[in-house]
Amino acid sequence: MSTSFTRTASDVFLESLSLGGVDVAFSVFGTDHAGLIESWAKHEATGDMPKVPRLVLCQHEAVAMNGALGFAHFSGRAQAVIAHVDVGTLNLGAGLHNSMRNRLPVLIFAGISPWTEGDRFGGRDHYVHWMQDVYDQRGSVRQYVKWEYEVRTGASFPAAVSRSLQIAHSNPPGAVYMTAAREPLEEAVAEYTYPTMPAPAPTVPPDHILQDLVTRLRQAKAPLLVTTSGGAEPGAVEALVAFAETFVVPVIEIRPFHVNMPSDHTLHQGYITDAKTDLLEQADLVISLDCPIPWVPVIQAPADDAQVVWIGIDPVDGRIPMRSLRGDMFIQANSRETLNALTRLGRSTPAINEVGLRERWDKLAASHKALHETWDKEASTDTLTVAHLAKLVAEICGNDALVINETVTNDTRVLRQLRKRKPGTLMGEAGSGLGLGLSAALGAKLARPDADVVCLQGDGCYIFGSPSAVHWSARAYDAPFLTVILNNGGWRAVARSTALMHPDGHSAQAGFPEGRFAAPLDLARTIEAAGGIGLTVNTPEEAKAAITEGLAKVRAGTSVVINAYVTD
Repeated sequence: MSTSFTRTASDVFLESLSLGGVDVAFSVFGTDHAGLIESWAKHEATGDMPKVPRLVLCQHEAVAMNGALGFAHFSGRAQAVIAHVDVGTLNLGAGLHNSMRNRLPVLIFAGISPWTEGDRFGGRDHYVHWMQDVYDQRGSVRQYVKWEYEVRTGASFPAAVSRSLQIAHSNPPGAVYMTAAREPLEEAVAEYTYPTMPAPAPTVPPDHILQDLVTRLRQAKAPLLVTTSGGAEPGAVEALVAFAETFVVPVIEIRPFHVNMPSDHTLHQGYITDAKTDLLEQADLVISLDCPIPWVPVIQAPADDAQVVWIGIDPVDGRIPMRSLRGDMFIQANSRETLNALTRLGRSTPAINEVGLRERWDKLAASHKALHETWDKEASTDTLTVAHLAKLVAEICGNDALVINETVTNDTRVLRQLRKRKPGTLMGEAGSGLGLGLSAALGAKLARPDADVVCLQGDGCYIFGSPSAVHWSARAYDAPFLTVILNNGGWRAVARSTALMHPDGHSAQAGFPEGRFAAPLDLARTIEAAGGIGLTVNTPEEAKAAITEGLAKVRAGTSVVINAYVTD
């Protein structure tokens, strides 16, 4: 029986993805995807069929998953990931964690073992179809996704796709997971209608809550705003700048996942991760704006008499099982629109002490200047430190470059040198699913093909990132990008964590060998197998030359990896 020229559920599924705004399907195929493969080929060969997503083959599911997250981050739209039954689902791995913690939408589709044992088209015809039959495939991802569903009839695909994308884009955004066996994917389907179901519109607090907040802000003598993802939406950075200026509120970014505020703005007061800051200690009003962890209690917490207000799309972070950080008010609302509303109201509400506001501005201006002077000194070294290397990247690649920052324990030092100013040009890592960076850079380049894309990461993250598979996809789909590895020869986070808990322990006395890579790899060589260029550097001069050359090669169409041995 042939279905090559019959409209099948596979056709309807792929066409529904396009109707839902999906541009790319990052795919790792298996025996469960015969109908989809035939459908893509049919659409390619037949010029008058509806549009379907671009097929991007990946050689590992981690590449597909994190590639889709990178695309979503820089486009604002969920893309599709096609995984192979239970084993491919398990290979999605830490990417599922990244989607949840980084609040990025993605639609994952995985086949399941055929239901029937030979008595229906699409039924089991391989030994492995029995081996891949498990009791609850969807259960393996349930705690990481917002929605999971099995499509049992071909006619259900349009509604299932629309429903899944609606949930994926609803706040907080995240992953959705859909499965189907081969039998429904091969069903013949007559004409269909795609039922468009958009995500809910942004919400804003009621007037009395806004007025309460403005009163608190006007009365505060030392307010502080901390954020991780406040700049997620278009216009959000501008909204935060206007808000901060209206009320003269300093802004600190805590492990930023986006550019939240231009680093050169007077009220930008730096980046911190697991560190103390005088501004938090002195604050009488703390606003946590889309910031899941605004402080670490064993390090520092707000003063007992400070007011704490949480604002964001999920201010209670219900998917974190335990978080007892205190708050006087939790406001679930769209951050951008809430800031805009507060600014409008604040501009019509006179300040209680104009002289005090000017003095606060002047004090913050001096603090801002001192911070940048300190950061400049950190990068002024004769050896290739993390700060020096990051400053070279910033100077050579420019502020328009899309930067994926997966430098883990070095991320704050890197951010202080990148000093990102332009909205939508940074992707950090809110979670801890290491290996995100390389594939996210691939997705970023596919989403923004005219942009320079730079991936910064440690040597451990580079290895976690399935580099051979990523570099193959980048070459195959003409998506070159520059990778700079901050190579410190191991897992700095592991050594640092152990040192904090057991500073005089046996591991410390041995030099923390559990966090070191005793047998070094020539990481610059991996990309050569995919036709790219690998460079190794040890000095500032070598790094400057390599970054300059690497960026030129990338712009000419060839991916480049720079393996930089840093001294700290």
